[in-house]
Amino acid sequence: MIGFNMDMIVCIQYCVISAVCALSLVYFIVVTNRSAEHSDELLFYKLAIGFAALCALTDIMYALREYRIVPFGSAVSYTGEILYSLGSICGAYCWFVYSEMKQKSPVSYSAGVRKLCAVPFAVMCLFTLTTPLHGLCFAIEGTQYARGVLNVPFTALCTAFVLVSGITAMIGSFRKKHHANRVLLRMLFLYAVMIAGAQLLQTLLGPILPFRSLFAALLFMVVTLRGMCETVTADALTHINNRFSLNRLLDAKLSGNEPFGLLMIDIDDFKQINDTYGHVNGDEAIIHTAEAVTRAVPAGSFAARYGGDEFAVVLAPAAEAEGEPLEQKIRAELKRITVEHGCPYSIDITAGYAKREKGIDNIPDMIAAADSVLYDKKRAKKARG
Repeated sequence: MIGFNMDMIVCIQYCVISAVCALSLVYFIVVTNRSAEHSDELLFYKLAIGFAALCALTDIMYALREYRIVPFGSAVSYTGEILYSLGSICGAYCWFVYSEMKQKSPVSYSAGVRKLCAVPFAVMCLFTLTTPLHGLCFAIEGTQYARGVLNVPFTALCTAFVLVSGITAMIGSFRKKHHANRVLLRMLFLYAVMIAGAQLLQTLLGPILPFRSLFAALLFMVVTLRGMCETVTADALTHINNRFSLNRLLDAKLSGNEPFGLLMIDIDDFKQINDTYGHVNGDEAIIHTAEAVTRAVPAGSFAARYGGDEFAVVLAPAAEAEGEPLEQKIRAELKRITVEHGCPYSIDITAGYAKREKGIDNIPDMIAAADSVLYDKKRAKKARG
């Protein structure tokens, strides 16, 4: 009968968590690979997940050796540690590049800058691969792992790249030009902080828990799930474009020089419809408004549900002149639709139109310009009684 001492229990716990993390990370790669997008940004993201999965797998070998459960030979032990170190170094570089691409830094559009940033990582990889010859990164004597003089500097350098990129991401998340990606940028900061903390915990506490693999798996799960949500471009209730797709389009248009217009639309006294006729009728009012908007907008324009009882229309340059008359067209369509469906309520809207002008280069300012006109109209309506 096999006796289970505390070391064996801790080792089993460590190995199980590492295995679950590895399998989860592989699954995230599979899910991400199904995306129709094929960009350098996505490639570096998938590589970062892959290297994290490699670290999680080799973490199992580390625990089995440290707790003397499996007597690995010197060659196997060195191979496992080299793979873990390479996974950490290459994973840090891939995540750094992905993070910088999300921030649209010089790394995102210059292959030369990416190659320059890769130099210190390449040097670390070279020293890691040759460590059995010089022992500068680590050494394995029997079953014992010993850190070399370069171990801490290399770990600190990898962590610094990730952490600095995470801090700049957090700062960037408060800038208007990153409005569409602000949540993701804050996730990049959270990842950097958690990985730095996990690295410190694993160094100080040893093989008690695979902190690094665990934190990486959790953060990759959150980022991957968010990415999956962004691929859903239709609003669940109205089946027209949603806010994610609106933000993506506005971000692209504001990055260029092409003129366009934005119409923000709000249902008047929507709360009264909900309070008087119930939420089912309230949902129907939103659906009818979405139908009226899509019927009225000119060809080549983009209609989306902004949120709640608010809608937005991005007008192509050829349709800009229709910005103001479009409100009347939508109102006329609403009258037809409410009559067609025998609605017990009427639906009216207020809309604000703004053209992309010089000085407007971010989403909040563009929406604020249209909203300003919308709220002026609402105040004028209330004043008229």
